[in-house]
Amino acid sequence: LGKSEYFTLVMFYITLFWTQCRAISFVMDSGNKIKGNFEVNQLMESAYQYCFYLPLFPSGPLVLYNQFQRSVC
Repeated sequence: LGKSEYFTLVMFYITLFWTQCRAISFVMDSGNKIKGNFEVNQLMESAYQYCFYLPLFPSGPLVLYNQFQRSVC
C-alpha cells in the first residue's frame, strides 16, 4: 500500500471505531427507554442522529449520549 491508501484505510478504521463507540454509548445510556414503552422508529432516529452527528462524526471527541441529548434538546 502507498501512503495515500494507507492513510485512507487508517481514517476509515478510526471513523468506524468512533461510530461503534457512539453506538455502544447510545445502547448503554438509553437502556431505560428500551425497557419502557418507546417506539422503535423514535429509538432508531435517535440512534442515527447521535451516531452520525456531523461535527463529531469523523473523529471528534466521544460525547456520551446523555450529554448529547441535553445539548440538543
